[in-house]
Amino acid sequence: MIRPENHSSNVTLRVHSWKKFEALRHLEFNFTFRDPSINKSPIPGYQNITMYQDVNKDNTFDLCFKNLHWDTDLGYNTFELLVIIKNIKKPPHILEDPKILYRGIENLSNHCYINVNIQMLFHIPAFRKIIYSIDSYLNMGDDQSKALLLALRKTFILLEEKKENTRKDEKMTNAIQIDELLNALSLVNATQIEMNDSHWFLDRIFSTLNDNSAKSEISNIFGFEQLSNIKKDGESIVRLERCLTWPISINQNLSFEENIKNDRSEIITETGVSKQYKFKTLPKILIISTSYIQSNSEQSVHDLPTTLSLSKYVSEEQTCAEYELYCIIWYHGNSQSGHFYSCLRPNVTDKDFYLFNDARVTKYNIQNINKEYAHPHVLAFVRKDSIDEMSVIPTMPDKSDAPVCPKEITEQKLVFEVRTTGNLANSIDNGFIGFKPSNATDRFSVELSTKDTFSKLYEAVKTECENYLDKNSDNFRLWIRNKKSLLGTIIPNDPKRMLYELNDKILFLDQIDYNEPFDIRKSQARVFLVYFDPAKTKFTYILMRTMSNDEPISGIMSSTIKLLQSKLEDTRSLTPKDFNVYVDKFDKSPPTLVSDVNSNNNFKHGTFLIFVPKNAKTLVVDPPNSTVRTLEEYYPENRIMTLERYYITHYYSWDFKVFRFGPIDQKPFFIKVASTLNYAKFAEFLAKCCDLDYDKDQDDLLVFPVVYEHSPKTRPIINQQWANIWDPYMTNLALHALIKKYTTIYFEIFKGYRGKLFNNKYNYGLIRVSISKDGIHVNELLQCIVDAPYTPRDVLKALKREDLGFDYRIRKIDGGSSWTLVDIDTSCDDKHCHYRFELKPKEDIMEITVCTGTVNSSNGHFSFFGEPFLLPVEEGQTFIDFADPKKFPEGVTSCKEYDIYCLDEKYEPCGNYKTLKMVDAVKNNMKVAVIPLTLSPYLEREKEFELRG
Repeated sequence: MIRPENHSSNVTLRVHSWKKFEALRHLEFNFTFRDPSINKSPIPGYQNITMYQDVNKDNTFDLCFKNLHWDTDLGYNTFELLVIIKNIKKPPHILEDPKILYRGIENLSNHCYINVNIQMLFHIPAFRKIIYSIDSYLNMGDDQSKALLLALRKTFILLEEKKENTRKDEKMTNAIQIDELLNALSLVNATQIEMNDSHWFLDRIFSTLNDNSAKSEISNIFGFEQLSNIKKDGESIVRLERCLTWPISINQNLSFEENIKNDRSEIITETGVSKQYKFKTLPKILIISTSYIQSNSEQSVHDLPTTLSLSKYVSEEQTCAEYELYCIIWYHGNSQSGHFYSCLRPNVTDKDFYLFNDARVTKYNIQNINKEYAHPHVLAFVRKDSIDEMSVIPTMPDKSDAPVCPKEITEQKLVFEVRTTGNLANSIDNGFIGFKPSNATDRFSVELSTKDTFSKLYEAVKTECENYLDKNSDNFRLWIRNKKSLLGTIIPNDPKRMLYELNDKILFLDQIDYNEPFDIRKSQARVFLVYFDPAKTKFTYILMRTMSNDEPISGIMSSTIKLLQSKLEDTRSLTPKDFNVYVDKFDKSPPTLVSDVNSNNNFKHGTFLIFVPKNAKTLVVDPPNSTVRTLEEYYPENRIMTLERYYITHYYSWDFKVFRFGPIDQKPFFIKVASTLNYAKFAEFLAKCCDLDYDKDQDDLLVFPVVYEHSPKTRPIINQQWANIWDPYMTNLALHALIKKYTTIYFEIFKGYRGKLFNNKYNYGLIRVSISKDGIHVNELLQCIVDAPYTPRDVLKALKREDLGFDYRIRKIDGGSSWTLVDIDTSCDDKHCHYRFELKPKEDIMEITVCTGTVNSSNGHFSFFGEPFLLPVEEGQTFIDFADPKKFPEGVTSCKEYDIYCLDEKYEPCGNYKTLKMVDAVKNNMKVAVIPLTLSPYLEREKEFELRG
């Protein structure tokens, strides 16, 4: 808030930070406000007031307020958001020299990350020669690569042309524009370009040149080889890696030399595996890319060198391992906005550096580099023995001889990448496609033209599968992801991305007939194709297909049964008469049974058809009006029920889901639920449907989502604690239902060890990662069901995992946030049917020593009850968090009736005997005294007595 006095224009702005931000506790600024009408805000939609800081008159600021207004009730100005912009004067050593003839690049919007890389690559004559000679490579790549390389060559030609200075007083801002290059990069609308990482453009150029048979020329300049030596249990594995850039992690508290030393040093993990990198060969131009962008401009990498020696990091003797600094690319800003700068030596034989700030080019004193700029984003060094070779200026080609990049291409060659995987069907079964490209078992490509059809693409892949994979073409399904109205989403050919998006329409390519040519507008992106063999997977529980509005039900039945017969070995004798077909119109009425499966009646768009075998028992629940309708007999006598997928053909929708219930060994029944129904409501419906003796206020009905088999695979859904709605991705589920009051107990066992966190995402119950103190993460999830009473050792026996390989303790979690440490042979006769046990090394368990007692009113000495005892605590807990009267000996009744004192090693009050606050954080190995207020009323009047040690 801002509170200006009526008689003064001076105002004090106080900024208070949150407790967790240790760096900023309390900041206070004194500003003098000007007339708001004088200055326009640099931020659209904000009100601006220019201010001066009283402490330092040389620095001016812009205060940009959003919704600044006078609040009559409060009596002062309030605002929704404040942005402070510091106006820094131009450093005196940056000079504008009219003799500078190097050209800048205009930044129409957010492509400064492209500009800095273009300047760095252009001023390497050896690389410029490759781009000027690109004609010899154009016949090797696709049309998109050709367009990119031709646009880059045109950009280089414009940069090499001399600037024209028609007037002596004209500033040298004769910059070029790179519209054609942006178009080739599919960045058509420059005003809507999103800020990207500068590494992206560099990788894009290098990969394009590699794809166009210029790999050897690029490697001759930037390529190097390094050896990775991995050792474990006395065995050593040495691998050779070929690279074009050297990525390293920067620690801003270390010097640049120390960061390089850390990157090349041997790393030993907690599991005893060691890994070390060494150079085998060194590049002529060394490009170092840092692993992150530093958003705090006050923190920088100290002592950036102008020379670099790598002799100690090379495995073999090199003729030269000495480098000179050629270029630095900085990023100034944060993760939301910022700007890229490049500082380089346009002539590597010269020592002068120039600062390239988009269209502006100025001479720069490199000695000021550590004073003004934060940590570098990219650094380029030139090897000393290669300076002459890298400095040979190539002949600039004539503009008229340069091939023209066509703006409209009527026909293009398309390359479709096909990747095979054996487990994709299971992912599809759960409503999503997700796998890393590295998990592919095989990969190959097929080529077509933009005038070809999807049907021809399918035939081409079938032929390639027969030749390349030596498989029968009938035993595979081809899935394609494309844009919008086609078959999904185009996925760029980027191996660094993990593909797990879910699309509205993901269909078998052989179930549809696309006789239209490929959309030419989408030809620049590679379409992602997947092959899999259904004979080796569990796919076929659910089938999705499109249906035209004029397709009769009889035709749907015939095609569905035919599809089932072709996919399932046990359904080859099925006929339409073996099924009851229910039609759901997405209204409040229950699904209606189609009496005549041979009916030629059509159905409306979006109709949901349920195919139920006639020998199955069915039940339908309609959540919107909370009614239960029994269509046929069901089985109420079974306590444990399962829900599993069955043969359902429907027009894809998010609105409803149909589940099949039934005992494991008996016939199932169906339940239809709405997507908005939460788990708690579902538990009530399930109990009502199954006639289970269940009290929602007393019992927990646990619902276990099971993915592929009849055993619990994920955390149970407890209706008192889980109120979230159905996960829209889990359209096809198998569930177990279990009533709490029966003595069967469900366990999840987590085995933890020291190491770095490699994944912290929940993957629909299939992968669970738990993080705890010192970076311990869970790498194994075990599950079992036992009967009470039990001991933790009984649980381990049930899992056949008695020997876990380390000295451990068991942390028992009762389904909530509280937990206790238990011994392995402690008898447990709990009523809860769900526990999570986490096994952790003893040294990673936080504990404090607790003494209970009172204070003598005459001399202030402590008197203790019994012996001190250990109490486990969570990292970050406060004294209120762990204060549970059940954990303390007799005499302490409630956490509101005692105070806590800190003790020294001799169990005496330490410091100035000041009482600890209940909101203070508990630290490991603390010693505290718990003093009940009811036993020592003097503690309520702390000033009336003196504590003495």
